[in-house]
Amino acid sequence: MSTILYPYAIELGSNKIVTPLDVENGKDCNCICFHCKENLIAINNPTNKQKPHFRHDPNTNCEANFESYLHWLSKEVFKKIDGFYLPKIDLERIEQKIISTLLPLFNIHKTPKKLRELIVGDIIKNITEVEKVLIQRVEIEETFNSPIGNIRVDIVLRFTNKKGEERILFIEPFLTNQIDTQKLSKLRNINISTISINLQNFIAKKSYFFKLSELRAFLVNDINSKKWEYFSLERILSNQKIELIKQRIASNENQIKDFERKKEEINSVYREINELEKSQKIIQEKITHLKNEVRKKYDGIDLIKFS
Repeated sequence: MSTILYPYAIELGSNKIVTPLDVENGKDCNCICFHCKENLIAINNPTNKQKPHFRHDPNTNCEANFESYLHWLSKEVFKKIDGFYLPKIDLERIEQKIISTLLPLFNIHKTPKKLRELIVGDIIKNITEVEKVLIQRVEIEETFNSPIGNIRVDIVLRFTNKKGEERILFIEPFLTNQIDTQKLSKLRNINISTISINLQNFIAKKSYFFKLSELRAFLVNDINSKKWEYFSLERILSNQKIELIKQRIASNENQIKDFERKKEEINSVYREINELEKSQKIIQEKITHLKNEVRKKYDGIDLIKFS
């Protein structure tokens, strides 16, 4: 027996999501449960002190819980949204990921530390902190293949970025069951950015009875309840971008080689100067020694006694 009180249900025939106030009171509401597909009962009598809701017949054996219900409702809301705000990015974590990705390239070309910092800094500088994407298509419960097994994604957003490039973004809403390590490993393998949305923050504000428009606004706009579970570097470190970095490194390599050649020429002159200074010092010491000898001899003349 399910004791859940649902604020929304599916209307038979139209397949629309409706509230108890949209339909007939009682069993004549013509609505079913999202999970077990059994008929629901609408409680919307104005004389009833309870808030309007749907519930199962006492004899129904439905295994759904409120988390699965809210999870389902969130996915239904996403089918009709056209824009989505991305959460803030942990720039420090992304910076470390960029460095790790470019490290083999830096090592091959023996890129100086200062140039490495400049390249990574330029990439970080161009990352937008908060951005709204305009959604072109939404897929629900889509399956993707990864080298370590298939993965079923709750919500797949397909959109075009500001450069006109097509992108895919995974969305995983949750109430208590967060993305586990196995699923996260699969996400990393297929290299698609994934955002989780913590629905607890919504329930904490709105409780279990809420408007669909409120849930929609929360899912779209609340960036503080969203988290990058996996951030793909594909959009900021594309093959084209890496080629440009290689060109930049190559250009600087030529400058470095020219600098090293000139530096060696300068060092060679300095070595010659040092040798001359050493020779000059030796000559000066010899001159000083001879002068002292001459002075002693002159002093010796003054000591001669004539008879």
